[in-house]
Amino acid sequence: MHNTNTWLEEYNMIKAILAGDKQQYLELVRRYQKPVFSLHCRITNSKAQAEELTCHTFVKAYRNLRKFNFTCKFESWVHVLGLYLTLDFMKAKGNEDEPADSLYFFTEENRAQFQQKAGQRLLLRKAIAQLGRKQQAILYLKYFEDLTYEEISEKLGFSENRVKAIVYKTRLYLKNKLSAWGYFS
Repeated sequence: MHNTNTWLEEYNMIKAILAGDKQQYLELVRRYQKPVFSLHCRITNSKAQAEELTCHTFVKAYRNLRKFNFTCKFESWVHVLGLYLTLDFMKAKGNEDEPADSLYFFTEENRAQFQQKAGQRLLLRKAIAQLGRKQQAILYLKYFEDLTYEEISEKLGFSENRVKAIVYKTRLYLKNKLSAWGYFS
């Protein structure tokens, strides 16, 4: 589970931060900003948005540090916090944007195939946007981060069986929703 040395080190760092040592927080940011930034990039497809969301993530983490209860690693906590911020950002932004891969050059032969797939991706994004944040987070961690049920369980603080149940029910919901929209035609 937890690396005891890392956990103890982070525990001491967080206690020092809560006592007023802001340098310790800069060290935590330095350690984890790259994976958080990478997470935001993968979801938003925008370096500028990812940079802004990364800043927001660490500001929010700092403001909520007193709520951190050490049942998970700081890295997991800040990662999930960032994931929820990004999902909220994407929901507020809406689905009107073109998919990022529509910016690539296509020949006439594969343009129709791409347009069909782009339409399917937009329908999928629309269906996922209608899910709750926990469902979105679990799907993202499972299918985009390629985490195991056990890893997702550890990151989110749910039992492994609960994660499996949420994935199963969410996939069933998406299949029904997308079928009704003609996604599989």
